[in-house]
Amino acid sequence: MGGRDLARAHEPDSVIRRFAVVPEGFPARLRADVSAGFTVSAMAVPEAFACSAIAGVSAMSGLYALVPALILHAIAGGSRQLVVGPTPGTAALSAAVAAVAATEGHRVAAVALLCGLAGLGAGLARLGFVTAAISPVVRHGFGAGLAVLIGVGQIPTLLGLHDVSGRPWERAWSTAARLDQLHWRTAVLGAGCLLLMMVLRRWCPLVPAALVAAVVGIAAVRLMVWESKGVAVANDIEAGLPRIGAPAGIAPGEYAVLAGPALAALAIGFAGGAAITGTLVAQGGDPVPANRELVGLGLANLGAALCSGMMVGPDAGHSRVLRDAGARGRLGGIVTAACAMLVLVGLIGMFEGLPTTVIAATAIVLAVRVAEPAELRRLCRMWRERRGSLYEDAVRADLAAASATAAAVLAFGVLPGLLTGIGISSVLLLRRAIRPAVTTGKPGGDGRFAGPSAARRQLLVLRVESCLYFANVDRWRQRVCRQCTAHTRVVVLDTEACPIIDTAAAQALGELSTALAWRGIGVRLARPALAIPDASRQAWSGGGPITVYPTVAAAVADVR
Repeated sequence: MGGRDLARAHEPDSVIRRFAVVPEGFPARLRADVSAGFTVSAMAVPEAFACSAIAGVSAMSGLYALVPALILHAIAGGSRQLVVGPTPGTAALSAAVAAVAATEGHRVAAVALLCGLAGLGAGLARLGFVTAAISPVVRHGFGAGLAVLIGVGQIPTLLGLHDVSGRPWERAWSTAARLDQLHWRTAVLGAGCLLLMMVLRRWCPLVPAALVAAVVGIAAVRLMVWESKGVAVANDIEAGLPRIGAPAGIAPGEYAVLAGPALAALAIGFAGGAAITGTLVAQGGDPVPANRELVGLGLANLGAALCSGMMVGPDAGHSRVLRDAGARGRLGGIVTAACAMLVLVGLIGMFEGLPTTVIAATAIVLAVRVAEPAELRRLCRMWRERRGSLYEDAVRADLAAASATAAAVLAFGVLPGLLTGIGISSVLLLRRAIRPAVTTGKPGGDGRFAGPSAARRQLLVLRVESCLYFANVDRWRQRVCRQCTAHTRVVVLDTEACPIIDTAAAQALGELSTALAWRGIGVRLARPALAIPDASRQAWSGGGPITVYPTVAAAVADVR
């Protein structure tokens, strides 16, 4: 770096850009980021009320969480275009985890606090890679089951039915049995706002559908005096700042009870955020460090918890709108937070008299977004077209995993369904990890692997295309033995594409050499990974030994 570059690095503007609070090219892109922030805030504020309804807490809890989450993530998060805030998924998870605690108090805020501490600690410990073990198909199945639960839970409020409780199928049955008792004004207003939001989201995605529905609902109730005719409105929407501090009314022992479920909720939320940031990167965004994103998500949850809010997570819909509206930096998220703060302290009165049926309709629309119908259709289409395709062997297991996760959510609830999904992901990961990739082929003229089929009946060349370790080495050894025929005299293992051979695999190589020697077959190793010669020769020597060659061509030179 030259002297001029060093001087520029200490300029105030360079420091601001280094921390990425202002997008590159400021102030040329200021208008785009500000307008995008206004657009997202118009969507996020009314949707925060719906998330509070899903979580079963005060309508203001979602808004209390939105402001600190946006600010802290904009400062510390990895993605410039990722919007963090209350989502239907985090709201349902918050309610499910909070129900584990026996004491009353701000349990939802306590869940956010634990998620924040866990996310911050995991990010600093560089454990962001762990959530990659959660399969996307399991997330899609969990989202589908969650969407059905949210919809079943909100339909009674949409129709004006009261005292509907129980498990999902009990709620559905009770709602169907009491359709003759619905409040027609409430049902008409809720269904009309639901249809309006669906139309706007389909054909005008940048229009804040939830805000339009809220305005229509409030206007209808006030102009036609429907509140006095039985249309329920939210009475807990009030101006003012939240209580700042740790969640009140939670016994210290309850945090230990909540810790495990909260960690699982954080894992599924961060895995969804990783998928969103991956999409943003693929569409031209900057690469996102997973550990920094985990730190940002942890701080966002900490801020939400200390402001009497609820658990927050990445919002795919808002992130997409922020990008489509032209935002290219973190300023869009900060503007969204500023607008939400303005509503909180001065403009909250515009939402007074918001009908609960409109909030329920908004929650149902958000639930459809959680289900990710496009991904579910893609998975089903892949299953129908699986025969003869590259993914024929995997798509059946993926569809079964998604279906089993969705069924677990519906049958047992949100938290058991989440734990079931994580368990299914672990089984899928283990099932595929213990299957080593081994290809049969022949050496080319340059000593490199050159394609399928063996060149001679006495020679068997096997290319190892995955790591060899304790979990898959037995299957690999059995596969090599099955490949040998009565005519095979030499087996050459091409390990150029094998990055790791652990000590268990090294011992298995020696045992394989001994077993094949009884059949008159020699084993040779070509192009081993760097860790093999020093770490594994002692293990091989007990079983053969196995001769190591620099190339496949050298290993088969005396066989020709």
